[in-house]
Amino acid sequence: MSVASAINIGKVIYNILRYDNDVRVAFNNPGANNALGTSGGDTYIASAIQPAPLKDLKSLPAFASKPRGIVYEVNSISPLNIKREFRTQTAPIYVVGFSLDVFHYVYRLCNELSTASINALEKSVNNTYNGIKISGIKFDNSRENFNEKKEFCVKEIDLTARILI
Repeated sequence: MSVASAINIGKVIYNILRYDNDVRVAFNNPGANNALGTSGGDTYIASAIQPAPLKDLKSLPAFASKPRGIVYEVNSISPLNIKREFRTQTAPIYVVGFSLDVFHYVYRLCNELSTASINALEKSVNNTYNGIKISGIKFDNSRENFNEKKEFCVKEIDLTARILI
């Protein structure tokens, strides 16, 4: 798998999260004091879902005053069935480990956004994005944390995907 394919996996994660209705609802939860409303919501969501590492969170509109968002990172790519030239019936499968850091300034809403994100990724099975077929996505682990100043809650989520390229 090339570096370009690894970048495409990040794009797949981004597109699944950005266009999933439940994730959009979680970002626009009326329980948050600054719900996005109908104007500007899509732009906000697009800027609130970012790859890691981010240089400066405070420079993005999604993180300015009341931080909430999702940062994703591809951690590992492991090939399976790489000797397919000897067996034409097997396709190359890659096991991709990736993580999400979901954060929100309201603890309850951080949990809702985390759940919506996991569900969006898990239900994307058997779909194709940018030529990458998702064979399966599995939730592995979750941890809770807070930033140093206790301004927002962070859910660190580890997932594993099986993909065909």
